[in-house]
Amino acid sequence: MAVTLEQTKVNELVDRFYEKLLLDPYYVTMFKERNVDIELLKIRQRVFINRLVFDASEQEQSKQKSQVRERHPFQIDPNRAGVW
Repeated sequence: MAVTLEQTKVNELVDRFYEKLLLDPYYVTMFKERNVDIELLKIRQRVFINRLVFDASEQEQSKQKSQVRERHPFQIDPNRAGVW
């Protein structure tokens, strides 16, 4: 079954996700400690989702996932994963 997801819907979902996420003091603190630009983070998230959803090539999707793992090599402990 093919999934059609418009970019406007992706944008809305990303915005809603971060609105809820930023209600949690843990993430607010984490982002502040790391000097994360939330608006830039949302832009990157939108682009990433767009590429995964709209790119028909499984090889390209696999490449995207590998790049994320390379850029984010840290491991998250089970408690933090549960919060996320």
